Amino acid sequence: LMDYIAALPDHVEYLPYEYVMEKQLHVSRESVRRALQELRNIGMIKTVRNRGSKIIRRRLSGPAVADTDLLQDRQFAFIFVSNTESRERDYGYLPWNVSSALEKVLSMHGSTLLMYDMRGSEYREGENKLVTELMRQKINAAVIHYNREIDIGKLSLLLLGHDIKPVILFRSMSHFEDHKHCFPRGTDFVCMNNERALYEKLEKSCKSTRNIFYVTHENDRGWSDSRSHAVELFCREYSVKFTRLTMDIPKSDLLTLEERRYCGYNAIISVLEELRDGKETMILAANDEYAIGVLDALTELKLSLPRVQLIGYDNEIDCRKYKISTFDFNADEFAAEAFYLLKCYIKNPEESLRISNGRLINSTYIHRSTAL
Repeated sequence: LMDYIAALPDHVEYLPYEYVMEKQLHVSRESVRRALQELRNIGMIKTVRNRGSKIIRRRLSGPAVADTDLLQDRQFAFIFVSNTESRERDYGYLPWNVSSALEKVLSMHGSTLLMYDMRGSEYREGENKLVTELMRQKINAAVIHYNREIDIGKLSLLLLGHDIKPVILFRSMSHFEDHKHCFPRGTDFVCMNNERALYEKLEKSCKSTRNIFYVTHENDRGWSDSRSHAVELFCREYSVKFTRLTMDIPKSDLLTLEERRYCGYNAIISVLEELRDGKETMILAANDEYAIGVLDALTELKLSLPRVQLIGYDNEIDCRKYKISTFDFNADEFAAEAFYLLKCYIKNPEESLRISNGRLINSTYIHRSTAL
């Protein structure tokens, strides 16, 4: 934003509206507002009633960003659990994407991000060995990507006991709601509000829809139910018929892409008569892998837009060639919010360790060829 201001013509006295900068800078409205507040704090802009943000200074003397000196030569940790031992395909793509985005931001400020896989053999014995390693590396803040294999309350308490600030990343509101009671004071979090994003998309596009189907597998209900609950809420509010198609075959603890594709296909075949009744229908798949199978069945049955819409989830790289409309977890925004919380801690560590801060972000809808 500072570069944006510096590049504006001299005759421009006021910044554009927030929604304009949101589009021009390709960031969220919340990110724009937070950046504007920081520029007000350092005296580059001021708010003029009924006019907006007036430019006071176009450049800062000295370092471009005051935080650079604070973050220079610091090390931070990124703690996660990979599933590479149990599956050939790495299902942990979100932790990798978020950590990569966070590493780039930290690197711009002279900091380093060290990765710690809790499934690694050196940390199997428990969290104490991990904390010992963090202390040896003089790390005083750690970003933790939530996984059910991590005792998040125990780990947060242990980190805070050694003056290490925990910032937890939750990929759904249901995960956050299930664990918020076990956070010790001083634990920060960033939470992806998939449920809100999904509800808002349905409210925008599906008020006239008569049937909504939600496709998943029994073994995936632990992470997919929170999304289906948002769909059920919408259906109750707008009197839309809701059907959850929960498959129980194949019998597999960790489903592969082909197994989920098989489930998606058979789920649609099981409701063939309902799909042929001529009513407007939305099919929501728990993720893109199910959506591919659904698309296979719809293509075979010659059912398509505008009468039947299909939306997946996760925006998986392997599935993008099918051009399925979907939702993206927005790894860059995840990383930006985590960076903001880390920066707040570095600026005022004593206060940050006394309180807990949280940031909520929405997943992003990606429009492709299977939904309006």
